[in-house]
Amino acid sequence: MANISSAYGTLTLKGDWNQEAIDLFQKVLNCWSFHGEYGLEADGLLSLDQRQTTFEGTGRWGFTSTLQEEFDDWTRDWIEHPAPDSPHRLDWETYRACLELMCLKHLSVSLSFEEEADDFYYPSSGSFFSDGTRFLYLDDENPTRGYKKRIQEGFAQLGALLKYEGPGGAVEIPPEVRAIGEGAFRRRTDITSVVLPDSVCWVGASAWRDCKALTSVTLPKGLSCLPDCAFCGCKSLTAITIPEGVLEIGEQTFRNCTALTELVLPQSVRRIGAEAFAGCTALRRLELPEHLTEVGHGILRKSPKVENLGEFVVVHGELVAYQGPGGAVVLPDSITSIQREVLKGNKKVTSLTLPEGVTEIGIEAFADCTSLTSVSFPASLKEIKSSAFRGCTKLACITVPGSVKTIGAWAFAGCTGLTELVLEEGIEVIDFRAFLDCTGLTHLTIPASVKKVGDWAFEGCAGLTNAVLSEGVQEVVEGAFKNCKELQVLKLPASVRSMDKSCRAGCKKITIHAPAGSYAEEFAKKNNIRFEAE
Repeated sequence: MANISSAYGTLTLKGDWNQEAIDLFQKVLNCWSFHGEYGLEADGLLSLDQRQTTFEGTGRWGFTSTLQEEFDDWTRDWIEHPAPDSPHRLDWETYRACLELMCLKHLSVSLSFEEEADDFYYPSSGSFFSDGTRFLYLDDENPTRGYKKRIQEGFAQLGALLKYEGPGGAVEIPPEVRAIGEGAFRRRTDITSVVLPDSVCWVGASAWRDCKALTSVTLPKGLSCLPDCAFCGCKSLTAITIPEGVLEIGEQTFRNCTALTELVLPQSVRRIGAEAFAGCTALRRLELPEHLTEVGHGILRKSPKVENLGEFVVVHGELVAYQGPGGAVVLPDSITSIQREVLKGNKKVTSLTLPEGVTEIGIEAFADCTSLTSVSFPASLKEIKSSAFRGCTKLACITVPGSVKTIGAWAFAGCTGLTELVLEEGIEVIDFRAFLDCTGLTHLTIPASVKKVGDWAFEGCAGLTNAVLSEGVQEVVEGAFKNCKELQVLKLPASVRSMDKSCRAGCKKITIHAPAGSYAEEFAKKNNIRFEAE
């Protein structure tokens, strides 16, 4: 599309967008779509799970020249004089709410144009911001046109406390303040308490991070979210009351609050971010709401014992934390999935029995469990995700059932004690370095259902002497058996049609066994590898 008056590209939401902000901006975006080359039409709906979409509309010339602030003017004109055939009309209340929320949360909308103009240079990317009262466009190649100052001014106009510079001790915020800026109190080690008025409706990330003398905070009634790292490192915080109406606890919100002993989450909370209570070493009571829809990984990492939650913390069938004594662990029947990193680094668990009904094991779920010797997998299991058992050095024997379709990258990497591996028929994917450096493994059979042996899948299995690929395997890719220094017999079927020459790099003792006249024989002769016909 050489015509620089129109263009297409990718639109991406940047920042800590919540559903309320997305819904407001979507209505603005819908309004823009009815104005052709002077507007902006997105190809898909935006959501928390879909923060990016393609678009077409006005060219980049418009954003970097005539439309830097006029785009806002045009939007206002479209509100007053909507297109007659537009099913998505925008009202003032929605537009103002969108502008205010984007400013308060420091949100932006990034535009990336797909191609350069033929004869003129215009920047290939930029972003929409809000100063609280208007939309502004800033191109990435010239970001110093006073917009940051405009945004800060607009933020202040909305009654936001950008940075607290008052005295320490007990701090009471006046009622004209509506928002607390990102890091507003960060590292103020002289503040002991903070009282927020009910006028405050938004708090920025890391607002009280590393306020080491802070013992209490009074939160406003209208707050909907406690942001990421809000109280990280507040080592004197002993208790806090979270008001009903809060929907979300962000990532690492209370991380390393080492004096916090109990926390009651209101029933309104729907989401808890990753590591929200990690490192809360004194936490003994945590009341979770009944209607949680999402819990991030590691919420209780390095929080030794929350007494009221029991050994297994399960939310909607997902194991999100384990607080048991270790030893032989039998997971309860209520579990259907295992969250990422849930037992990562646990040195006390010696064996695991997963119940029938479990369908997936999350990323690094049992990584570095160095005392783990055995695992019993159910027939319901479909996926072992990346690094799930990486570094389990005492894991000796495993049978992966045929119900498992994918063994993820590094899934069993570094399991140096693994001597017996049974891969059942039905497995389809052995991913990148899945069994890297399993030095105790001596014999291996890959089932016919695996069509391709993944990149470096068995690299560094230095004790492997015999590997058999069943009839049906079609491809052996880069580095599959690299540095398997003791590999003597590599038995290949007639079905193999492709092999990368690096698949056997460092295997000086190898002899390929395959049917006469097969691709494997041709490969062996071409690469000067010993061959025996079968």
